[in-house]
Amino acid sequence: MEKFKPFIIPVALLVLIDQTVKIVISKVFMKCEFDIIAKVLRFNPELNTRLSYIKQESFPLF
Repeated sequence: MEKFKPFIIPVALLVLIDQTVKIVISKVFMKCEFDIIAKVLRFNPELNTRLSYIKQESFPLF
């Protein structure tokens, strides 16, 4: 247990940051849509109701 103690606070902090970002996006930015890098990277948030990590339309082989 002693060797895992140094990881508890950093991991908890990362989980807190992750959940905070998700809440802010869901409350403030759900209706926003814009290009971050034109025609390469786009911000278009969608609610994941199927609880999958990969969007099936984007990766039909998975």
